[in-house]
Amino acid sequence: MANIKLAFRTLFRTPFVTAVAVLSLALGIGANAAIFSLFNQMLLRPLPVPNPGSLVNLAAPGPNPGSQSCSQAGDCTEVGKALDAVEMANSWPCSPAQAAVPLFCALGEVPSNLFFDNLENTSSGNWATTTISGVNHWFYPMLPNPLEFGPFATSGTQNIWGYDWAALGDSAIAMTSSVGIPAGARLQFNHAYGFESDGGVIEYSTDGGGNWLDAGSLISGGATYGGAIPAAGGNPLAGRSGFVGDSFGYTASQLDLASLAGQNVRFRFRMGEQDCGSIAIVTRPEAPRASPL
Repeated sequence: MANIKLAFRTLFRTPFVTAVAVLSLALGIGANAAIFSLFNQMLLRPLPVPNPGSLVNLAAPGPNPGSQSCSQAGDCTEVGKALDAVEMANSWPCSPAQAAVPLFCALGEVPSNLFFDNLENTSSGNWATTTISGVNHWFYPMLPNPLEFGPFATSGTQNIWGYDWAALGDSAIAMTSSVGIPAGARLQFNHAYGFESDGGVIEYSTDGGGNWLDAGSLISGGATYGGAIPAAGGNPLAGRSGFVGDSFGYTASQLDLASLAGQNVRFRFRMGEQDCGSIAIVTRPEAPRASPL
């Protein structure tokens, strides 16, 4: 007790020194506590989510047309590989369920092709794009493109790609020549799409591309039109039935061409886009073909 009294008397005799010592201790203890708290939250304490080590930061906005969001050469490739790995590691959250791919021929039979294109020969001249209004969406071959996306093919390395620029547009990619349709012919093509608020259609022409009619009513199997294309934002295809929503990866559509027998026909894929910002929208038609039953 005597020692404690002596200590307090000594402190009170030099109040300035005592105040500086107490303040220094307070600041030191407070700074250490704050630094440890920050260190604990950032590095030691696990994030309050399942599998925190699997989190991926996708907060950066996508690039505008004609630009890149990658800071250094090679970054885009590395980001693409990382996103592909994430997609492969997670199953598609399919809702509604993806349409089953229809059989083109009965077991033991093979098609007799009237037209077949696996899209690998990009100089074949089988396809041509048309901008009906606004922007053009289509790339074939998919690379090069300003966004450095792709490829995304079911086989080989080539596919046709349509991209949503978040700007008003109506464009198509069409066969450059017509095919004579015999009785009992069908057409089947593989495609994948992901539309937020736009949509796409398939059309046919019987006069060499002068006039085009919607082919949705000919779809007899696989993925069918999912609903009406929204009217918001002035979409040129607003109100038409079309491929909308998400296919959750590749699917296929089969068309019964019986009603077109005896005519020369060509087909095209058409995409309409509203004039407002949205996420990227892609449709990837691939390898249309027709064959008699």
